[in-house]
Amino acid sequence: MVPIAKIILTDADFVLDSDDWSDHVRSITIEYSAEEVEVTGMQELVKKRLPGLKDFTITVELADDFADDDVNDNLFAMIGAASAVSAVIFPTSAGVGASNPSFTGNVRLFSYPFLGAVGELATTSVTFMGDGTLTRAEA
Repeated sequence: MVPIAKIILTDADFVLDSDDWSDHVRSITIEYSAEEVEVTGMQELVKKRLPGLKDFTITVELADDFADDDVNDNLFAMIGAASAVSAVIFPTSAGVGASNPSFTGNVRLFSYPFLGAVGELATTSVTFMGDGTLTRAEA
């Protein structure tokens, strides 16, 4: 059996609309999926399925920042914007490679919860909806 490489995320890179947001990121999740389309016909005794349309979301927990042209200012402006923005994620800040692939896609934001509780770090968790293809590159 081939040993599996392990990584502890401490240095993930998140670039949104050409701005590096990595120093605000507390966690990040990419969910990449294909619809499950049932194609079972009459007289079949088991269900059959085919993959349908692909989709992706990117969920990011961020330390919120209310400074001009920072987290709150930019996310607030993205709600319902006419154009999608690009998102690029790397497991580490090292250059793209076989052990550090990039994940790139255009995204839109439809919801932005912000603020928090007294005595706690101001954070937000936002889910960007894919708008097109998610690509994975190693070079």
